Amino acid sequence: MAVPFAVIGPGRVGCALARAWGDAGFACLGFVGRDAARAADACAFAGAGRPLRLDELGAATVVLIALPDDALAAWLSHAAQRAVARSCSLWLCASGALGAAELAELGGALGCRVGSFHPLCPVPDREQGLAALRGAPVLVEVPASAQRLSGRLARAAGLRPLHATVADRVLYHAACVLAANGTTALLDAAEALFGRATDLAPGELRAVATSLARAAVERSAQVGAERALSGPALRGDAALVARHASALREIPGALDLYRAVTQRALDIARRRGLAAERADAVALALDGGRDG
Repeated sequence: MAVPFAVIGPGRVGCALARAWGDAGFACLGFVGRDAARAADACAFAGAGRPLRLDELGAATVVLIALPDDALAAWLSHAAQRAVARSCSLWLCASGALGAAELAELGGALGCRVGSFHPLCPVPDREQGLAALRGAPVLVEVPASAQRLSGRLARAAGLRPLHATVADRVLYHAACVLAANGTTALLDAAEALFGRATDLAPGELRAVATSLARAAVERSAQVGAERALSGPALRGDAALVARHASALREIPGALDLYRAVTQRALDIARRRGLAAERADAVALALDGGRDG
């Protein structure tokens, strides 16, 4: 029998998961959203369902909460008063900012099971998000009674379920931001520097930056970041680091970013066995780029 599900929030993540689950044979009942037209559009993308109200969710076995992080706190209080839930249903939050502990009050008010279902992949829009789900991990934090169903949901969307308890949601979410948004920001900075240093065309700038980043990510995936590290910090090349710092000093924001990244690389280099005097020389070169 097809598992009936509903989605709260007709945004990118909700649409991508709804489409994936629908394609896998789950029954999409529809979307809850402030804008009925947007909810209807999300149903069209998912291929089934209709705009729903919170008091119409009693028919759903699974309810996915896919709202922006900054809207969740206010919404949880509202839903605890207005929503209707099946007693055996599982309500999952797709945000990395909230886990089972933060959802406990909602579960108690509605008499349902609650948990976190956070896909660890970028979702810039719903179409790209649907493709990105395939093969990506999803961190799942649910009661033991819901692990089987949550694992089934993950696999139906092409995700690899990682069942875990998150002791610190803020640190977890910060790590997600560093891995995803941080990489994007570093690529943007590198592309800008390539643009200042060369006469490459815009597409070529992007190709160079992403080629280097892709190789680093793939190598890190194979052997871990510590063994994948290369570059002047690993070699203890203080003279080159000093030259970099000097060149970046006149570019707003560039030196601070370079210093933060290279300091982390230096920490890895120390773990890899870089001699203390060479590591200290690199640290001094980095510090020498400071104003004053």
